[in-house]
Amino acid sequence: MVPNYHGIKKKLGKGENVIEKKSLIAFIIYFIVTCICLFYFFYDTKEYERINSLSYFLPTILTLFLVTCGYILFLAFGDKKDKEILFKMIIWFIIGIGSTTLLYEFVKPSYTYAEAKAIVEQRYEEVDVIDSHFTTSTQVETGKEIYRMTAIKDSKKIQLVFNPYTKEIIFLK
Repeated sequence: MVPNYHGIKKKLGKGENVIEKKSLIAFIIYFIVTCICLFYFFYDTKEYERINSLSYFLPTILTLFLVTCGYILFLAFGDKKDKEILFKMIIWFIIGIGSTTLLYEFVKPSYTYAEAKAIVEQRYEEVDVIDSHFTTSTQVETGKEIYRMTAIKDSKKIQLVFNPYTKEIIFLK
């Protein structure tokens, strides 16, 4: 006996119980795939000093996840038990997560913060880049974030910016 969406308990038939098990399995798959994508975004953006903010991608993933899970729960405990709709939801969810991840791969910068530091030190041998807490800022002309670095040149601290999209280095006064 399980409650339907009106709160009235009813007896499950064999076919209805199978849909509930498949809905639970689909829910677990959705949860695991979503967690993998979120961990990937958090790990990858750490390498880029969070230059591509997750605020662009996190709402999309969470919305897809919540809508799909709500629909799975509706299928599991509602009156409509349809295996075909469940599998369509799985496919649409995977397409949505895949599209979001692909979009992220296209918009992320070409160079990580560590690569940018190495490029600056290689191009300007007299400059030693030191770690700083404030590592990104927004470029006014393009609206994209760039790496801001503190370096030592001739025993003096200097500021410079590195554009991870164009490999441009600008020394600040």
